[in-house]
Amino acid sequence: MSLGNLGTEINKTLVSSVRGAGDIFAISMNVARISTARSLRSVKNTGKRAPILIADALDGTIKAANHIGMDLGSAIKSSVIGIIRGIGEVRSVTKSALTEAVRAAMKTTNSAGGNVAVAGRSATEGVLYASKSIGLGTEEWVSDLARTSINVAHDAGTELSETAREVIQGAIEVSQEVRLNIAKVTGEISKGIILGVWDVRGNPMIVSRTVLEGAAESAAYLGLNAKEIVAAASKGMLEAAYQVGGNFQDVISTLIVQWSESSAHKHAVNTAAASRSQPI
Repeated sequence: MSLGNLGTEINKTLVSSVRGAGDIFAISMNVARISTARSLRSVKNTGKRAPILIADALDGTIKAANHIGMDLGSAIKSSVIGIIRGIGEVRSVTKSALTEAVRAAMKTTNSAGGNVAVAGRSATEGVLYASKSIGLGTEEWVSDLARTSINVAHDAGTELSETAREVIQGAIEVSQEVRLNIAKVTGEISKGIILGVWDVRGNPMIVSRTVLEGAAESAAYLGLNAKEIVAAASKGMLEAAYQVGGNFQDVISTLIVQWSESSAHKHAVNTAAASRSQPI
């Protein structure tokens, strides 16, 4: 797909700016912020144009990243932060703009032959990071990020469980980084993942197990209370299961009980506890 004006501007600016070295992440973030804000100020109906501009901006970023050899995950995360901040400088940031950032990042990455699951993670990290800086709360829109990720992953032919693991872990890790309510974010992301699985008629047992494993692994890695994180993930998935009904209720309820009694769960909790006891 050919780039529009915003995508071209970001692509050229990012490529030329990186030649001067410096902090590539910060450069990408600022280029996206400044360019997005400028483009939005030049249009009349910013509400209708925002999704198009978001997609174009991310397309330009991803193509520039491939050209200069920048890590794709870092490029997406930094660009999404910049895009959301740029929108916030011109108008209020809507839920649709947040989910569009995730959708566009994953679809563009898929078109470029990149890792769609990692793109979903990086875009989710970017949105959550930006939400802190512009004062958005961790409300129901957080679950929509994960739900969108699962839907796009399905359309792209990417394993749903792989995407679920990337997204839950990215959400937990960035929440600690910017001091969001980790338990709340974990619950909302887990809920969104299961709602997405229901949308595409995926396998709730496989994905649910992956969510719990991913949450426990991140808790261990970050030295968090694994029991609290896994409990938050379980609660979110159960809320989704009861919302959609059908066999999802039984499948997910049974899986949570089985997993909580498994050796994998106990190992993850013990590992996290050991990590927390070690001096930093």
